[in-house]
Amino acid sequence: MKALSFFRRGRRLSRRWYRKLLLSYLPIFFMIVSLLAIIFFLAVGDLSRKQARQANDVFARHVAQAIEHSLRSIDQTLIKDIQTETFRRFFFREDNAYLAAYELSEKLRTIVVNTPYVDSMYAYRLSDRMILSPNTMVPLEQFGDREFIESVVRDGIPGRWTERRPFSELPEREQARPVVSLVHKAPILSGSAGFVVVNVRVDSLKKLIDDMSGIGISYVNVFAPGGGYVTGSARPDGQGNVSQPSSGIELSQLESPYTGWTIRSGLKNATAGELFSAFSIVWPFLGLAVVLAGAVIIFYVTGRHYRPIQSVLARIHTYSVQKSSQLLGKSSGDEFAFIEMSLDKLMEQANKYEKRFEEDLLIRRKHLFQELLDGHRAFVPEEWADEAALRPLSGGSDRWGIAIAEMDKYAEFCSRYDERDQYLLKHVLNSVLHEIAQSMNGSVWAEWLSNSRIGILYGWQASMQTEEVIVRHCEQVKDWLEANVTFTVTFGIGTTVSRIADLPLSYADAQEALNYRPALGGNRLIRYGELGRGGSGGSGFEHLHHIHRMAHEFRIGQRQWRDSFDEMFRRMRSSVIPRDDIVHLANYFVYSFSREIGRLPESYQDIWSRTVLPRLTEALEGSDTLEEIEARFRKALDDGANQMDALRETKSGHAISREVRQYIEERYANPDLSLDHLSEVFGFTGSYLSRLFREEFGERFVDYLMKVRIENAKTMLRDTSLPVQEIGRQVGYTHAISFIRTFKKAVGMTPGEYRR
Repeated sequence: MKALSFFRRGRRLSRRWYRKLLLSYLPIFFMIVSLLAIIFFLAVGDLSRKQARQANDVFARHVAQAIEHSLRSIDQTLIKDIQTETFRRFFFREDNAYLAAYELSEKLRTIVVNTPYVDSMYAYRLSDRMILSPNTMVPLEQFGDREFIESVVRDGIPGRWTERRPFSELPEREQARPVVSLVHKAPILSGSAGFVVVNVRVDSLKKLIDDMSGIGISYVNVFAPGGGYVTGSARPDGQGNVSQPSSGIELSQLESPYTGWTIRSGLKNATAGELFSAFSIVWPFLGLAVVLAGAVIIFYVTGRHYRPIQSVLARIHTYSVQKSSQLLGKSSGDEFAFIEMSLDKLMEQANKYEKRFEEDLLIRRKHLFQELLDGHRAFVPEEWADEAALRPLSGGSDRWGIAIAEMDKYAEFCSRYDERDQYLLKHVLNSVLHEIAQSMNGSVWAEWLSNSRIGILYGWQASMQTEEVIVRHCEQVKDWLEANVTFTVTFGIGTTVSRIADLPLSYADAQEALNYRPALGGNRLIRYGELGRGGSGGSGFEHLHHIHRMAHEFRIGQRQWRDSFDEMFRRMRSSVIPRDDIVHLANYFVYSFSREIGRLPESYQDIWSRTVLPRLTEALEGSDTLEEIEARFRKALDDGANQMDALRETKSGHAISREVRQYIEERYANPDLSLDHLSEVFGFTGSYLSRLFREEFGERFVDYLMKVRIENAKTMLRDTSLPVQEIGRQVGYTHAISFIRTFKKAVGMTPGEYRR
């Protein structure tokens, strides 16, 4: 009845009211809408052109900064590594040339694997024209990149990154790939020994540019100083030349001060830019046409659907009743029921969007944290202020520092707790970090970097001693964890910096500090500034010497290998060497022992491969500290040695071979000591003794005798001042020339050089 009354009242409204309303508002509608449309579209057209060019300029600068940062990082890494002892021993051919080449090859491999964008690298030694890469060591004439090396030798080392060029290390095995190269002299200042070449594959730079480009509406091309194409969105022809797309438009061009390369960018489809320009003129006319069309529609709709306001309200009421019945499942006389239901739906959707926004904020915050540490993004003060919503640090900080907390014995932690408990305990660690910082009137930002490591960014006022505050905070967190939970952490503390851009340096220092955890132990603070350099445990060559001697003693069944084992690990502990060096020495330890055992009969090799080798590999993968590696290695080797000794006891000739070995070690100084002499002493033929010696100890009699004599000669050279000729006589060589020749063949240097 209400709806019927509404319609009846509407019919009584006169058309005069309709015309009065229409004629009153139409002129105002025309004037205001037309003026606003003209102003709006003119402003939008001009603003669109300016913003398109500004956005393209910012994008080009970001691309240039990303490329420059990546290449500069490779350059700095190469300069730092060239000055190490590994490079110097190879170029100047000091000590053991083969060992130096092996160590440098492994070093090059490590750099290629761990450094982003590096495709390959090699070293060229001028003295003998030899090329060393992670894969091979060949003369220059056999190397696939010979023409480039000859051009460098002929024209001099280029001062910057080269233009795009093809590179293939082994042309007969692999297809040439486009790279850009950087050459550094060795040594850095003189370059008298040779140089090192590092190659970056242009496809990796192109991927970097493509990842930054995102949607494909813009293009970026990079050109060398000579105009040659390096990489980018274009596809070069067979001669490496590119041309701007016929439909493209270039908006920005800038030159990198570091590489000298020119970055050109713009829109791939010029139609889009031209359309913007055209629309800036067409918009006013199009707006006016729309306004006229709207006015016509207003006249048409008003004339056709003339209804009083009361009729419209009646229809709204009827609709709300129907809709609320559908939603609520019951009839309602209140039209506000539908509105209430709609608001509830709207609030529910708003809560979902808010929750999704919070999840996205956490992801963005973690990404920003990683960018700060890695240095992949250069923050200017304005950008840092814009990210205030993401970072939890206070805005008044002007001193910064990085610490990394690594969970000790993480493999044991994972085996002890399920995933839910692991998450709760990690959340406890994160909460403790923030709560203790708040109690010290400071602010921290902590994010998990990996499953076992959490990075901590500190921000403090310059008036406070930042590094001391960081140490105090980490010490309190360590003490709290030790007293309240079942796991411990080790902190690596980097140096403090005064600029946000320098945070990667503090992060690198913190990582370097944690590298010393295997040597120093867990559940402690390791400050980068307090790390010693050099240690007191000797050089890596001395560790290798101990490993060689120990492996030989283990193979022939001498119990002295245990003393050598204890001495080597004592020296390693006193050296305070980083994690990577410990891993390399441990791997070389396993390699040397496996090589020595490989010289024994298969029954001994079977004991090694079943009992010892898997346990050594497991110890390498599951140990956090040097003490753990030492204990697990010692246990595995003891078990293996006992089984091998038991196997030797079952051999019929074991007692004879042991007596022969003892006789040699006591009478090695006899120049007449030979198989014939042993045959006379022990009453066996020389061929029987030779075969027995090889089966028992895995080497020939003459080789074992030479090692015994050389080891004793080395001891006398180190501990006495006797002349070389006299030492040779005392170890069984009647002629000094024979002694010197044999010593150099075994050790790689003359006795005089070894003594020095």
